Amino acid sequence: MLWYTMDFETKSRVDLFGEGLDNYVSCPDFDAIALAVLDRQTGERVKGTVYGDCPLSVEDILYPLLEDPEANFIAHNATFEYVVCCHLAKKWGLPEPALERFWCSSLPGSAIGLPVSLDKQANAVLGLNKVEEGKSLIRLFCVPSKDGTFNTPHTHPEKWAEFLYYMETDVDLADELWDACPGMTDEIRQFWLATVRMNLRGYEVDMEVVNQVLHDVDIIKADAEAVTKSITNGLVSKPTQRKKLLDFINSRGLEGSSLTSKQVMKWIEDESTPDDIKDLLAARLSVAKSTFGKYLAFRRYVSADGRSRHSFWASGTHTGRLAGKGVQPQNITYDKLGRFPSAAKLLVTYKARTWPDHYDKAEALVCMTRAVIKSPFGMMFYIVDYSSIEARIQCWLANVQWALRKYERNEDLYKPMAAVIFGIKVEDVTKELRNGYGKITVLGCGYGMGPNKFSVQYSMDIDEAKRCVYAYRNTYSEIKTYWTLLEDAFKACLLMNRKTKAQANKAANGMEAPIVRFRPETVGGVHYIVCTPPGNRDIWYREPKLSADGELSYERKTGKTTFRMKLWGGILFENICQNIAGVIIGRGMLKVETLFADPVLQIHDELVCEVKPCIDVQVLDNAMVDIHGFPGLPLAVESYLATRFSK
Repeated sequence: MLWYTMDFETKSRVDLFGEGLDNYVSCPDFDAIALAVLDRQTGERVKGTVYGDCPLSVEDILYPLLEDPEANFIAHNATFEYVVCCHLAKKWGLPEPALERFWCSSLPGSAIGLPVSLDKQANAVLGLNKVEEGKSLIRLFCVPSKDGTFNTPHTHPEKWAEFLYYMETDVDLADELWDACPGMTDEIRQFWLATVRMNLRGYEVDMEVVNQVLHDVDIIKADAEAVTKSITNGLVSKPTQRKKLLDFINSRGLEGSSLTSKQVMKWIEDESTPDDIKDLLAARLSVAKSTFGKYLAFRRYVSADGRSRHSFWASGTHTGRLAGKGVQPQNITYDKLGRFPSAAKLLVTYKARTWPDHYDKAEALVCMTRAVIKSPFGMMFYIVDYSSIEARIQCWLANVQWALRKYERNEDLYKPMAAVIFGIKVEDVTKELRNGYGKITVLGCGYGMGPNKFSVQYSMDIDEAKRCVYAYRNTYSEIKTYWTLLEDAFKACLLMNRKTKAQANKAANGMEAPIVRFRPETVGGVHYIVCTPPGNRDIWYREPKLSADGELSYERKTGKTTFRMKLWGGILFENICQNIAGVIIGRGMLKVETLFADPVLQIHDELVCEVKPCIDVQVLDNAMVDIHGFPGLPLAVESYLATRFSK
């Protein structure tokens, strides 16, 4: 095996971040204008360009490496380098290189909780910075000028020399990061490969519907503007003019300092609000649907073949779960309140133009968004969702055996919770009480949410919120105790600088609880506490501190800022449960991929795969719940075949 660290500089007329990698490299003017490669065997670094200003060209350097199956490539965003290499290989008449030959140097840094960018990781781990002028140099040579031409070493020779130095520095930083970060494991590597394969497949988008929706949105916006101008006598021309609109509403006697949807709905539902102001507020709501942006994103990111690709970052969150990019399908809104049929049914009636008059058209379009993602002709979606996975993990870690037995039998735990809250029999719990109180209490209180936050989160009277929270803590007392166990173990690891562990008490039936371990680590001179939950995907807490009053915190770095994050047992519990859920769905994704189900979307605890209609769904379901490493954790899934992604 031979190892090389590489970095490309490329040019294209397409905005990489605004339209996606697929469209970027598909642009006729795309080209890899420069390449730097570090030979890790010899330490020698070479560079080449396409402009004839270097002894070697990009092709001179890369062609023999692509031909050599023993050559492996490290790059900071290795998906980018892989796609560029595939493009060049096709151009030069070579077969596509195997994805397995590419290794991402951002992954170990992401695995220890750092942002994915090379600059942020190099600064956090190595104490080094990228060339400050890097962004301006990229704009100079990689983006067309205002006259439509690209700058070259012949037009800006001095800046071009700086540009090549910038590229070489990036190669050195990526190479040092690869050696310095300890977060890489074989399983994280396999998750990354599976995520890249999913990104390369992409998912098909119904662009006919997307374009029709955007046309209808323009009509909705025009109607809303007409209503706004009429009611305000031209003082406000658009309902999106927040300050002017708020001043007008205040002048009509309505008190408020914001136009949040919650405040607007409060005014609309107030019987004392004049009818014309209600119409004005409704116009505001109709154009404030943030998910309209999803339809625009579909239009921007869809490729020539009708598929949208590269929507996910592997290990993009602190707990190791996937994060979204591009269209960001993980936060596509759906009808959580049950006001409409499913997104797929909404789509059918939308295309037939048979929506009832009482529908809020703007809201219905938002709730329909998922259904524009469709399976290819002759294929179907296998859509599978883990049932209450985080609630099950909570009970498993805290050794709540009575709840685990109910989960094993797939019994409903939301009805009994509502019965406790209201002091009634389980059989007397209505659907409204189950969903409106029991379900949100089980799902909302497991991570220590208090009455005040619960009241705000679920728009509930404070006394009702207290009843729900205290009912949960009494019913699931083992979980409440477990928050303290986790926090104490973390503090002990920090104070004594040695390994500790947290384990719930043995159950009455003798069942032992799983173990969560903590250990101190140092990376680049920075202190970490590392949490290892069952599943063995570490969670790294950077620069943890314990204040004089006993409060824990740690340092979080994001793409834009650095701040201290409060930490206590409930947050630790949440991080651990989400980490385990991510490992489980990742292992499930790897298993079904071997069973001819090709993952195209992963939305939190939900997986969408393209399959042939004759697929045996039961075999796939069995694979999704037969996950090693979590003995005694009762997993269950709900799945179905469909031609549209829906909910």
